[in-house]
Amino acid sequence: MYANLKKWPLEQIIVDLTHEKVPVESEEPGAQTRKIDKYVRHIQLKGPLSIEQRKRLLEIANKCPVHKSLDQGSNIVETHLAQ
Repeated sequence: MYANLKKWPLEQIIVDLTHEKVPVESEEPGAQTRKIDKYVRHIQLKGPLSIEQRKRLLEIANKCPVHKSLDQGSNIVETHLAQ
């Protein structure tokens, strides 16, 4: 939506998301190991965008309500490809 509003040459967005439960060590001695959600998000922005435009679009992706909800208590790893 933002790219359309700005009339940027964004042709396609491809998002790959994986999820797994990963163990987290407890700070208390003898406590049971618990697991948290880990998400790996890979975003590809296709089109003749400038570096600044790509950076801004990725910043906006991190502000979306779904990202914020998942980020509460989860480990989100992000990777990006320059096209």
